[in-house]
Amino acid sequence: MTIRATKRDAGLCSELRPVGEELQALTQRERLSNESVHSVGALLDEIQKLREELSELRSYREIAFQDPLTELRNRRYFDLRLGEELNRAQRHPDNNFSLIAIDMDNLKYLNDHYGHSEGDRVLKWVARFLRAQLRAQDICCRLGGDEFVVLLPDAGQQGCQRLLNRIADQIEKTDGDFPIPIRLSMGGVTYPEDGKRSCELMEAADRLMYTDKRANKLYPDSEEFQERQVRFLEEVKHLTAVAD
Repeated sequence: MTIRATKRDAGLCSELRPVGEELQALTQRERLSNESVHSVGALLDEIQKLREELSELRSYREIAFQDPLTELRNRRYFDLRLGEELNRAQRHPDNNFSLIAIDMDNLKYLNDHYGHSEGDRVLKWVARFLRAQLRAQDICCRLGGDEFVVLLPDAGQQGCQRLLNRIADQIEKTDGDFPIPIRLSMGGVTYPEDGKRSCELMEAADRLMYTDKRANKLYPDSEEFQERQVRFLEEVKHLTAVAD
């Protein structure tokens, strides 16, 4: 038996064709939408991975630029920042900066007679003390051993001298529980008056610092030095007796 399509069937097919096309278009849009969602999700995952890698790199950078004992910046960071300040000052002649070389006196005596743990304790204290005297933009670094340096952006000779005076005044008022008096020898210089290259500035600061050391160093055979040791040992004996 042969079934013939009627006009009604043809009309129905004609009516259903747009619906089918719309369903097909809708299905395609859903597929594209799902693909887009997947692509966006993959992109977000990649961005998150990059953020984690960047955070890890920053952590490594912090470690590379930090002195592990005092948690100050180290010599590598200081050299980098000093180079940046020199470049900035050379591009803008109206801007200047200063730096201060600092040396803690008698650290070797402290280590030899009271142990390196006591020397480390004093170094940590000096680091906190110096940081407390600075502006937010100033940078204090430990170069190694008992040597520190402070970089003062946008500070001329007057600003440098004010900081030198403040450090000297505050350290004199300090009477910490240390076996020997804490003394800092310092030398401050300013670009460009005292040098136009990093080596010139550092050499000039070191010369001034050693001049200060020779003039003000408190030697172990001095009366004040010996009195401080006696007081410290008496305090240690008292604390030991109380603990027993």
